[in-house]
Amino acid sequence: MAIKHNIYIFITGILILFCSCTVNKIPFAKDNYSYDTKLFNTNLEISSTFFGDMKLQNFDSKNIKYIKQLIRHFPILKNKTLIAYLKTNVEPNYETLMFFDYKNATLDEGVIKNDLKKGVVLYKKNIKNKAVYLLLKSTTKMQSKNNATLIADGKTMIDKITFDNLDFDKTTYFDVFNGVKEIDNYLISRDKLKKTLQKSNDEKFNQFQFLTTINSFISNNKEYDSLISKRENKIKERNQSLIDSLLLKCDTVKSVLVKINDLIKDEKVVMLNESHWSPKHRILAFQLLDILKQNEFNYLAIEAIDTKKDSVLNLMKFPSKNTGYYTREPYFGHFLRKAKKLGFQIVAYDYSDNNENRELAQAINLKKIFDNNSKVKLFVYAGIDHILESNPTKKRMAEYFKEISGINPLTFSQDKLIANTKDDLAMFYSSDLKNIPKLNTSVDCFIINNIKPSLNEIYQNQIFRKFNIKIDNYKKHLGEDVLVKIYSLDEYNILKSNAIPILIFMNKINNNKIEFELPEGEFLIKVWSNKDELLYKKVVTY
Repeated sequence: MAIKHNIYIFITGILILFCSCTVNKIPFAKDNYSYDTKLFNTNLEISSTFFGDMKLQNFDSKNIKYIKQLIRHFPILKNKTLIAYLKTNVEPNYETLMFFDYKNATLDEGVIKNDLKKGVVLYKKNIKNKAVYLLLKSTTKMQSKNNATLIADGKTMIDKITFDNLDFDKTTYFDVFNGVKEIDNYLISRDKLKKTLQKSNDEKFNQFQFLTTINSFISNNKEYDSLISKRENKIKERNQSLIDSLLLKCDTVKSVLVKINDLIKDEKVVMLNESHWSPKHRILAFQLLDILKQNEFNYLAIEAIDTKKDSVLNLMKFPSKNTGYYTREPYFGHFLRKAKKLGFQIVAYDYSDNNENRELAQAINLKKIFDNNSKVKLFVYAGIDHILESNPTKKRMAEYFKEISGINPLTFSQDKLIANTKDDLAMFYSSDLKNIPKLNTSVDCFIINNIKPSLNEIYQNQIFRKFNIKIDNYKKHLGEDVLVKIYSLDEYNILKSNAIPILIFMNKINNNKIEFELPEGEFLIKVWSNKDELLYKKVVTY
């Protein structure tokens, strides 16, 4: 038997269905709450734990058909509620199905079936009038002839199943977000996050930022627009009149990009921040790359790139899912592709020992770039408040960097100043904004960013062509939202499911057609239902 990891995972992101003629019903799905590969069902009051080397399987049509066929050989499971389907991803190879029965009629428990010929073990656990079943089935020929592995692992798993919600009461939105963020179908991940109970007012901001982050990956998304408007409108109401008066005094002859070009000429370090849920911020960063390159900037440090993933990105010259989480957003992907096309050396800098001050660690990592090459001109793309050069409650990365390197960075904030403007961009010096309430002005410049994200901002000199794809069996999905992912064919051929789409958008099925526009190139189009069914897959060329 292979050595099991000393880590357990909790079931996450699953649908509940009956394994009978009504297999497609999901009576308790609304009561599922998941985080960090954990599942709690507040109706059934079940918490479940499995080995860390097991992977949860989707309940797609293929798996449902297989499960129906499998349980025909186990009459005791008829009309029981299927909760989860998992497979090991290392030896020993077996699959596990978990069932629930809330009308338990028998007292037998433990191993109630051990079929050596089929390599199957069936466990049962009783608590009061409830019961849970675990069906373990070998998917390869086991070394042991007595199902010893299945029996031992099954006992460990069945003992970890409890009929309570004690762990659920301790969960936070951060836990839930970590549990759903690896789900590729963002329609599913956002719905799982939305149905998580809000236990305190303290978590309202976490609920906003995590739900908005997932939604930000999807264009043509009314839910994202609503979340952003609700947040930004309050700020606009507070600041709009003052911003309007400042705009009247601004030099509108020069564009914001020209003004930035004038400011950065003699700088060694330029810092720009972003909200992690804002694609328009990545588009401004995308637009700045040409200006920075013209002014001999050659290094790009990005907070959102995971530790040690910068070397692969520099080699591949385009991002993958492994590059980072926020970098999976399509416009972040465009930003990274352009940076590599222009020859920037990309550096990940947000890493530290667990006990280290994160802000200081970031600053130290940025200073190391200059320690290795004093001629570097560096563009830092950071999250939210890390670029503050002074902060009364907590010293931030930019302040630490200035202290330990002796370099005073030129800092631009594009996440704090929100107002309606005639143009997509407006810029102010911090000295002009001292009267804005609740605004920390310890950056050099503030930018109002009202760019509307679209591929036209990325492929500005290309002619777009309209495409029209047809969905088979569309009537089954009338009125439903589907997820459309468009990949560069070259990148997809290399990375497959790890590729980052050039565009993701949502479309409501009203007929069998989905329309969109693309620039020149070869692309792979994939369309997914909100139940994770692949509805369409085809290569298109323009």
